[in-house]
Parts: sequence; C-alpha cells; structure tokens
Amino acid sequence: MPLSRRFFLKRASTWGIGGLLLAGRPSPARSATVQPLPPRTVRIAHLSRREGPLAGMASYAIMGAQLGAEEANVTAGMFGTQVELIIEDAVRPEQVAQTARHLSAQPNLAAIIGALDDPTTVLLSEFGQQQRVVVLNAAARGGSLRGDTCHRHTFHVEPDLAMHAHAVGQWLLQNTWKRWSFVVSGDPLGEEVYHTASRWLHSRGGMEVGRHRSALGQRDYTPILESAARQNAEVIFVTLRGEELLQFLRQFREAGVAAHVAGAPLDMLSLWKAGTERLDGVWATSWYHQLERFSARELNRRFLRRFSKPAEAYAWANWAAVKLIVEGILRRTSADPATLVNYLESSPAFDGHKGKALTFREWNHQLRQPLYVVKARDATPANAWALLEVVAEVPSPAARGKPVWELLDTLGEAKAESTCHLEP
Repeated sequence: MPLSRRFFLKRASTWGIGGLLLAGRPSPARSATVQPLPPRTVRIAHLSRREGPLAGMASYAIMGAQLGAEEANVTAGMFGTQVELIIEDAVRPEQVAQTARHLSAQPNLAAIIGALDDPTTVLLSEFGQQQRVVVLNAAARGGSLRGDTCHRHTFHVEPDLAMHAHAVGQWLLQNTWKRWSFVVSGDPLGEEVYHTASRWLHSRGGMEVGRHRSALGQRDYTPILESAARQNAEVIFVTLRGEELLQFLRQFREAGVAAHVAGAPLDMLSLWKAGTERLDGVWATSWYHQLERFSARELNRRFLRRFSKPAEAYAWANWAAVKLIVEGILRRTSADPATLVNYLESSPAFDGHKGKALTFREWNHQLRQPLYVVKARDATPANAWALLEVVAEVPSPAARGKPVWELLDTLGEAKAESTCHLEP
C-alpha cells in the first residue's frame, strides 16, 4: 500500500531530518540549484557472536539493528536511497579482522556496527582505523576502548562501565546511603566496575566499608553477607553477572541483611531468567521497555510488535547506531568515511527518544546520554518482564542551570582524566 506524504513527513520528523524534506527537495523552479542526493544504496554491516555466552546479547543487538534498518529504509526511501543491513557472525576474535575486511570491500559500505565483547571490539576498532572504516561500538563497555585503545574512526553508542557506575552511584548518594561494601566478580569487567565505583564513592565523601572477592562459579555467599552485616553497610554494591548474580540475590533475600543491593551495569537477560521471583536491587541501564516519555513508548511498542518481546539496552544501542549512520548520510549526502567522521564529531543533535540532545564527546567519542535507575519491584512481578521498575533518570530531568552536555558529562570519565588520544 502506498505511504502518504503525511506519514513520510511524520516518520522523517522522528528521525530528526524532516526539515531536509522541505528544504532540500528539488523543485522545478530551482532545478539548477538542486543539492547533491545521497547514494542510491547504503550498506551497514553488523557483527556479533551468535553462539556461546554472548548469544543472548547478540540476539537483542541484531533485533535492534534490524528495526533500525527497517525504519531507516522508510525515511531514506524518500531520498531515493535504500539501506541494506548485512548481518555477519564473528565466531572468534582472530577472525574479526578478516570478516571486517571482507565486509569493507562491499560497495557503498558506510559503517560496521560491532555488538561484541571488549577484546574483539578492540580488534575491530584497530581495523577500522587502519582501513579508514567507520566503526560504531554498540555493546562493549570497557574503559580502555575510550582510553588507551581509542581510535578516531570508532564511536561508542553503548555507555561505558563508568557511566553505569556513576549513574547508580548518584542515585544512592541522593538517598544518603554512603557506606558501601563491594562484592567483586573475578573477571576484568567486574574489577573495572569496582575500581571506578570505589574511586567515585571516595571523591563524593562516601566510605568503602568492605570488599569481597567472588570466585568464578561461586555458589555460597553466606560468609560475604554476614561480613557485610557486621560492617553496617548501607549498600552492598555487586559487580556480578549471570548465574552468580542470581545466586547472590536469592541468598541476600533469605539472609535478611539490612542493606540495599546495587550494581552496575544491569544484566537484564540474566534477571529475566529469574521468572517471577521476588528479588532485590537497583541498577543503571541505558534503556528499559517501560519508558514512555519522548516517544520511548512508541519505540518500545514497535519493537514489541515486531519481535514479540520487550526491548532492552543492547537493542536500543544497535537501533540507535543504525539511526546515527543513516542520519549522517542523509544530512551530508555522502557515505564517505571522512565525511561521516567529521559529521559525528560536529556534535549533531541526535534524538534517541531520551528527551535530550545526544552528542559524542570530542575527546573519546562516547555518546552522551541519560541513564535510568531501575529497581526490583516490592511486590511479586506479574511476569518475568515486569521484574523491575524505573525509579529515576540520571542526571535528573529537573536539573537546571547548566548546558545539557555538561549535565550529561557528570556520567563517565571527565576530559581531564581521559587517556584517549585520537588520531588527527
């Protein structure tokens, strides 16, 4: 069925490019001054690992990218452009460069979106810089990618671990809970979250009253919980994920410790496995399927209607990555890598349905964005998807007196602390 002009303009406005349709379309009277048109075909590659421990994340990342590409095609079609999403599986880290090289040989490839772990994303980012291919990181959260191993051709849509830790930390201190005991997982990301959160806590006048190491595969957390109780901890901050997180939360509820559980980042896919169990805890996340303001409700409904399951953070990041690239191509009428890098670095106001203009930080190419604090419901959830509820946006929407970018920069590593040195 043909789509009406009204529908086209409405959809384009949600992508932030409605003005282009009115200002940039040729008219018979101005045919001699027609602006250049975008390429007829734009290809965006998507890399993930669909087997092993990353399979769940990859599934949501792919769904988000697919929805983004489908919606992009509606808008790009008004300019005579077709968006093609190429989905590839990066089975092993050592294969990522070979796969990326094959993809970069595709005509009109605009960018590669990576929904991968940190080590593999480092390799993809290195390839992108060497071959001058734009890379959007839509999953890896480690600080090194925004620090020592940063590259100019890589942009980070996924918030890093520091942003997650700072968001939940701000909410905890606003509730005057300043005595924290940490439970640290035995993996590099868990260690990074701990060091980031601990430094931030001390800088805000809080107190670290304990630190407990959790061995990989640990099943019994009774000694840790008893120690936290003796320390009079107001918060037990956990960096656990997967089955270890579920085991800890179940034992915490049974132990009846008078403290609040918090963690970063949110491992939503693992928590959904708990079904309708009553759990405890607060986490920070970049997206939640119950968000409603700023057209978030409509995006969540489109995702649910398309895939019969709710969106989560990885889905949003990959949807946004596709949207960012296509917007850049339509605005600059080019898929040239240098043109896209310059566009993304120029701080274009990106609408991610979060109510604020999202821009990339000039010093490390991290996307500024608000995060959301979600809390386990006090009552037994009606279903597994209703396990949590949104209790706050960070920074607060009510914050005034500073530019949006400055408020958003309260999350994550400050420019003065950054070890990133982007190439010319």
